[in-house]
Amino acid sequence: MRFSVGGTDVTPRSKRARALVAYLALSRGYIAPRARLADLFWGDRGEAQARGSLRQCLLEVRSAGAASGVDILSSDRESVSLNGGWVSDVADIEAAIAGPPASIADAIEAAGREQLLGGLFVSDEYDEWLMLARADFDARLADAARRGLAGAIETGDAESARRIADHYLLRDPGDEEVTVLAMRADAMRGAAPIAHRRFQKLRDYLAAELGTVPGAAALEALAAVAGMPVTAAIEPVAPAAPVLPALPAHDGPPLLLVCPFVETGFAGSLLHLADGVREEVLSGLSRFKDLRVLVEDRMPSSDEVPMFGAGTIAYALTATLRQSGSHMRVTPVLTRLSDRSVVWSNPVSIEIHDLQEAIDAMVDRIIGAVTPRVERDAVPRAQPSAVYDRYLVARHRARTASTLAEAKEAARLLEGVIADAPELAVAYPHLIRLYNTNYFYKVAGVDPAPNRVRAFELAKTSLSLDRGHIHGYTVMGWCQLWRGGWDAAYAHFEKAVELNPYHSERIKEAAFGLIFLGEHAKGGDYLQRCLDLDPLPNDNFFEDLGFLRLMQRKPDEAVAYFDLIVEPTLFADLYGVLASCAVGHPAGPAMAAAWRRRIAAIWSPDAPMTDGDMVSWLRAHLPFRKAEHWSLFFSYLGPVLRNAHPEAA
Repeated sequence: MRFSVGGTDVTPRSKRARALVAYLALSRGYIAPRARLADLFWGDRGEAQARGSLRQCLLEVRSAGAASGVDILSSDRESVSLNGGWVSDVADIEAAIAGPPASIADAIEAAGREQLLGGLFVSDEYDEWLMLARADFDARLADAARRGLAGAIETGDAESARRIADHYLLRDPGDEEVTVLAMRADAMRGAAPIAHRRFQKLRDYLAAELGTVPGAAALEALAAVAGMPVTAAIEPVAPAAPVLPALPAHDGPPLLLVCPFVETGFAGSLLHLADGVREEVLSGLSRFKDLRVLVEDRMPSSDEVPMFGAGTIAYALTATLRQSGSHMRVTPVLTRLSDRSVVWSNPVSIEIHDLQEAIDAMVDRIIGAVTPRVERDAVPRAQPSAVYDRYLVARHRARTASTLAEAKEAARLLEGVIADAPELAVAYPHLIRLYNTNYFYKVAGVDPAPNRVRAFELAKTSLSLDRGHIHGYTVMGWCQLWRGGWDAAYAHFEKAVELNPYHSERIKEAAFGLIFLGEHAKGGDYLQRCLDLDPLPNDNFFEDLGFLRLMQRKPDEAVAYFDLIVEPTLFADLYGVLASCAVGHPAGPAMAAAWRRRIAAIWSPDAPMTDGDMVSWLRAHLPFRKAEHWSLFFSYLGPVLRNAHPEAA
């Protein structure tokens, strides 16, 4: 409590004098009988002594303002009140909470997190009154927070919603109704990790203070953020063992908990570096559509894993940062929660002379590695009963198909997933790729145009469902390449990388497309970006890089990259033969003959397999924008055809 005139503090010094001014101010113009004030402050004394103490207290209040020429009080023999002309921050707050969401946000921020008149105990009677005054004030703030959040959600005022939620929940972290509205507001502004964090704080507070768990409304709000329906009832738990909420069987992507990052050996300006790195990693991971990313303040135990939902495939990411001289040792660890197995860990040492550069390198490395590791680990654990798990299985079958029949079966499964869940945008790109590539080149000599019509329609639907899905942009870019929509293809590849600069597989798809557009320098930059994200690239990376070098008229470098491929695709095999023949490799003719046998094995029995037919088929699958690049490719191809089939001139 403080009283001032202009810039001069005229607050009475004694606690009872301050309490008396506060009582009169909060009573909103109340003219208090002297008898009431005597009982309120000195009820444990005789009447004469109590009235004498009151007179002394009133004198102190008047004296405090006298130096500034202000008489704070108005009094007579029977009553006491505050003189007019004063304003109160509490009155301002109460006026502001009657306004729109932005005004309510200002008011709640002004109220802060401290109790009204905290620490101002003067008597049991006064404390009883103050308890009621605080309850009334808190109820007004709570009601305003709810109205403000609801209004902000309705009008789309994301900033006011954020401010109301942030400031009010600092004051009362156990208000479940406000938390639910705050989570919905977070979802409205695309801040799902913050919504999860609010739920965690509510859960921990209720467990510690009340021995209970969040109710159905909070769980529904959490499930809405995670994209999962809630049908299960929640059983209370003992406060001594706070646990994660029980959720139902999932039908969505694998769950990744980003747990605390720990720093050791840091000092000065590097303190709290781990928290900053964790926030950047979290921000980057939130761009991936094939993960549900949650923030967690601890590593869940094995017993708690089922509470995320029956069948949920869950992982936890942690990291340790250790400073050693001018270097920082970073050890990220990705753990499968069901059995606590380490799925991936790749310690790296980074120089910290340029801190921001070091952080960027560390964040890129962690984000770029986590998703492919989760993807490889999650597919064998899927239970193909829910739609999303059926999608995982179909996608896996598409990638591992070794025959045309298996590839067509994968396409049939993906078509079934899309028919049952047309809103599942992540399922479309894999089916599009099957249709665009003659089922991942499991058949040759067949016109791809009919299937590509279907692929283009699927690509348009995929992007209409989710304008933030990077894979939707890369497959649309390739659809446009095959349609001759060069500028549209370039725009879609650029948009994909802009949306998620951490997804090495999607960036690689964009880089390969840019090579066909003749953007060799940018394609090379993107491939280098892929290598920075994942220093252990797969065969496709070396295929793309070798092809780039081939189109840059560097077949000798291309040969070195193709030699690194363990299981070459049909086209990687062809590019390797082109490069080897171009440099005069002794094994070139034998390699050319082997490639001809490989393509003959998948050539359609309904079409002839002449050199001219092979060239036409290759033209349908190599969408060069510039005639000069097709001419260059054909200059490589001619000797290969002659070597593979000597009678062909």
